[in-house]
Amino acid sequence: MSFCVVLVEPEHQHNIGFCARAMRSNGLTDLRVVSARGHIPKGAWDTAHASAEILDQAKIVSSVSEAIADCQTAVAFSRRVFDSVLTHLSLPELGAYPGITREKVALVFGRESKGLSAEEIALCSIQCEIPVAGNMSVNLAQAVAVVLYELCREGLLTDRPTLAKRNRIRPMHRTPAPGHAQWEALVQFLCGHLDGRYGRGGQHFDESAIRKWLHRLAPDQLELRALFGVVRNLAGSNSRKEKPAE
Repeated sequence: MSFCVVLVEPEHQHNIGFCARAMRSNGLTDLRVVSARGHIPKGAWDTAHASAEILDQAKIVSSVSEAIADCQTAVAFSRRVFDSVLTHLSLPELGAYPGITREKVALVFGRESKGLSAEEIALCSIQCEIPVAGNMSVNLAQAVAVVLYELCREGLLTDRPTLAKRNRIRPMHRTPAPGHAQWEALVQFLCGHLDGRYGRGGQHFDESAIRKWLHRLAPDQLELRALFGVVRNLAGSNSRKEKPAE
């Protein structure tokens, strides 16, 4: 399974470079540009950071048919609804579409000003829409980046050989949750000290309110001890005499 990105008559040269950068970030290298000019504008290289080779090797074609000729599936990205028999999906649904796992899949994006024509969409296997608010649409380069991210999130791009090897995110280490005695020691300490300090101002710290606040924090044992230490210091208490129960 492999993907290629097809840009149909892109109107802003910098967008081409940004699309190449989005491809490089997701391990894709096969860029195809439908253009009557027969070449990619020089300005595209200005925004193709670390992705110049994608532009250097891009295939310039004269039609969408030529761009997707060797693909088993072609996905047309457009929010415009035409009278068509094509399956119309939202981007979050694309990963579950059977054809997305074929040997070669083309991701086809239209012009910045008017997108893909009805005839160009009809050449594709499926139409997909990036959900946005109201009648807005996203920029071409943004659309490519969002689609590739979604495919990566769905696990369809994780086997790309050119993806950078990054350290896995380490899960946060947490100690066990505090016991009832530890919990109540902090609650009673807070109630005893805060009531005395702020009672003259008419304020009263209800135990249930403090417990609700602590439940929202959901501290583990280490965090509870740290919190208890901060409270002791603020209260001016002797830390040796005031300790959370074990």
